[in-house]
Amino acid sequence: MVIEGLKLMILGMGVVGIFLAIMVAAISLTARLLKGASEREALALAGAGAPQLSATPAQAEESAPDEEERRRLVAVMAAAVAAHRNRKA
Repeated sequence: MVIEGLKLMILGMGVVGIFLAIMVAAISLTARLLKGASEREALALAGAGAPQLSATPAQAEESAPDEEERRRLVAVMAAAVAAHRNRKA
């Protein structure tokens, strides 16, 4: 009985392992095939003036909002939360 349970466990784990390996291979293959298309799309978005994600922490610091802008954002968020709570009440 215990041996049969161990066989079933090993079979189940093997099936899951094989499935995960196939899934990783498929995702890697898809990434390689679509790499050119994603680069072209990123260039098209950059040309259209779409916001870009920062590539490095230094660039993230440069594009980070200054203290005054943060205060305004906090005030806007607080007003939005208060308005939402007032509507519910």
